[in-house]
Amino acid sequence: MQLLFYTRLALYLSAFLIPVFHPAVAVAYDWLNRVMFFVLLPASMFAAFYLRGPRFRVWHGWAALAVLYAGTVFFVTGLDRSALLPLLVTVLGYIWTVLVFRGQGRFPAFAAIEMFGLAIIYLRILEYGRASEEIAARSAGLSTFLIAFAVLLFLVHGLVLYFSAFPGAGGRRNRTELAIFFAVGLPLALIFGHFVPSDFVQNKIVMNELEKEPPLKGLDGDGRRDGEGQGRRRPGEGEGEQERHNRNGKPLGDREEKYPSELQGEGNSADGQGREGQPGRPGEGRPGEGKPGEGQGGRPGKPGEGQSEQKEQKEQQDNQQKNKLHGVPSEMWNNFKNSSGANGKQMAVMIIASKIQPVYAAEQYLGRLDAKTGFEQSVDEPLNELRDLRLLETWKDKSVERDTKRVLFDVYYLSTLRERVVAYRPFAIQPTILDQKYHPFDLSYTASSAVSVSNPDDWKNIREPHFDESMKQYLDVPLDEKRLVRYRAFLNSRLKGKHGYFDRLAGILEGFSAHQYKMGFEEDTSLESLDKFLFETKEGDCTEFSRAAAILGRLSGIPSRVVTGYLASRDLQTPAHRGGIKHLRDKIPALQKFPMEELYLVTNAQRHAWVQFYLPEYGWVDFESTAYAIPPKPEFDPNARDVVIPLIDEEPLPPEKKKFDFPWMLFGIFSGILVGSILLSLYLYRFIRLTIYSIIAGSGVDRRSVDAVATLLYIRLAEDGYPIRQFYETPLDYAKQIPETKAFADRLTELRFRESWSAEQRKQSYADLRRLGSDTGRSMRRPGAWNSLKRVFTLRGILYRP
Repeated sequence: MQLLFYTRLALYLSAFLIPVFHPAVAVAYDWLNRVMFFVLLPASMFAAFYLRGPRFRVWHGWAALAVLYAGTVFFVTGLDRSALLPLLVTVLGYIWTVLVFRGQGRFPAFAAIEMFGLAIIYLRILEYGRASEEIAARSAGLSTFLIAFAVLLFLVHGLVLYFSAFPGAGGRRNRTELAIFFAVGLPLALIFGHFVPSDFVQNKIVMNELEKEPPLKGLDGDGRRDGEGQGRRRPGEGEGEQERHNRNGKPLGDREEKYPSELQGEGNSADGQGREGQPGRPGEGRPGEGKPGEGQGGRPGKPGEGQSEQKEQKEQQDNQQKNKLHGVPSEMWNNFKNSSGANGKQMAVMIIASKIQPVYAAEQYLGRLDAKTGFEQSVDEPLNELRDLRLLETWKDKSVERDTKRVLFDVYYLSTLRERVVAYRPFAIQPTILDQKYHPFDLSYTASSAVSVSNPDDWKNIREPHFDESMKQYLDVPLDEKRLVRYRAFLNSRLKGKHGYFDRLAGILEGFSAHQYKMGFEEDTSLESLDKFLFETKEGDCTEFSRAAAILGRLSGIPSRVVTGYLASRDLQTPAHRGGIKHLRDKIPALQKFPMEELYLVTNAQRHAWVQFYLPEYGWVDFESTAYAIPPKPEFDPNARDVVIPLIDEEPLPPEKKKFDFPWMLFGIFSGILVGSILLSLYLYRFIRLTIYSIIAGSGVDRRSVDAVATLLYIRLAEDGYPIRQFYETPLDYAKQIPETKAFADRLTELRFRESWSAEQRKQSYADLRRLGSDTGRSMRRPGAWNSLKRVFTLRGILYRP
């Protein structure tokens, strides 16, 4: 039974120690969990196993638990609700151990049942090892080792259970079954560790060398592979001259409409079709239009500047027209994405199906402005939780606040990302569906968003509001005085003569007309980089534009925040994007429910940041901070790069065989910790046991005290290397082997069985017994330094069972 107890303890300790080392477990044990799993639970097991009859009464075990729990409350939790969990762990560990070891010779059914519970813990940790490519790469060796270790440990525990269930089996039979176990069990553990399929536990990232990169297969702009016939396009699959003319590398293109909600409002028209290319306002014309001497967007131009910009835009349109569509086998998608072959290309991220455009699919809302690091995620913004929220049923917005001129639209997302992105303002989100049949587009969901369809004509009537405390953080500008002076001066130069609420907002966006936009997504969000963008280079990507607009908006009294996510815009869909959609639509049935004109291929080049301004009555509205900026130069337009999509119907390439490297160092560390924990527990048990028997031996002259004196002597003899007295041997039987104990055995037998004793005689005989025990132990102590050292470190005495 002791072996069963210690193998069970090893299973528990190893299961709880794994999260300490496994890279898939990001949250470390706090102080309370350390105490519960590594102190209270093992201690309750020891108390249930060793503080039992006939030597101890039931209340002894419960008293030990009470002391342990009281110490936990006093030193760790305090008297609050958190003290309930340690109580539950302590009581459950004690009761379950009592049930497991309720009697020798009986089948320990409860121990067999709990093996399945421990197996679930091991399995869950192995599943965590596949949470992401990065974690899979870091935990591959550990996960492989865990399989072999867990199989071996469970086999050992199962063997002990078997022998506990059938204790009467003969010695020869035991030896035969033990030999069979080691002949079958150990090879089985090694087989599990070496030959388990690689994708069962590990999902290693294979960094292909340049000459071994997954093959790119060329696809034409209509989604056909090279060499396929040219067919007539179906309605909605092509693009018109006006649509091509609108593309200039900016999210809203070269349009009259400078506000996303204007275009989104068009999607709410009777025919459901957006207008393309309306006549421009003065100063907002396309190249060749507008007033004499003005460049694009109504900026005062130098002589010849208009022709130069026309040349740049034509070159840019040519580049976007020339970008190619490539395909990579879906099984090799992750490898290619992380290889050098993906450099300079835009990789498919998701497909968005929507009746309206553009779709600003939000991932994070950055409302807190830090004086050093810039905009940070709003901790108290519930919408930030939607990114990673696991949904078992449809999520619905419980807010009672409803804004004017918002229309519900269903937007379908087919994504390669684990993080959820949703257009503002989300009203309902269906649970995410996982389907790896069309990898890497494994995740899909539909979200209903109340999209603002308000427009500048509505906003011009906004009166100066008085904001309550909830808007304070969106008006806060905690910048140093020197920086504030520069920003206010920049703002005032853009707002001359503009006093209305919307006039100030429009002035801020129009104030970027002299700033050069380059597509991309910069991770540097510091205020130093923003200063450089505004006052020095006057060139930046969406990150700089959105953060600058948000700060200037706050300085002008308009609540502002930055939003990051992805942008699905018709003006960012090149022929390569449209061809990619057509190809994927032919392979993925879910996309065939939508017409081509409602589908948008979003790539990593469309990672975007924008600004949201709060408009009284209309709520938070998305604004494109780059609407008035100078379009990106062709060399700074990632949207003109070649587009890469997965080939869903490709046959998987045979995986490259890798030589298995056994993690010997990890094995040594883990085994050392496990062995050290067990040894520490055994030495602690030895010390506590001797202390308890010493206390009982000196506490009286009753039967318990007499037995404690005898137990102490026989433990000392076992520790000195003498034969261990078996539980079926009487003291006189043992004295036949060790004659030096004869006098002690006679006095012990007399004290146990003589009935006619006076109190004084019993007291004297007990004193003689203690003296004989002490003298016998000293006289039989083996001399020499080596024997003294063995007595200090031996664990042989714990094998003696009185």
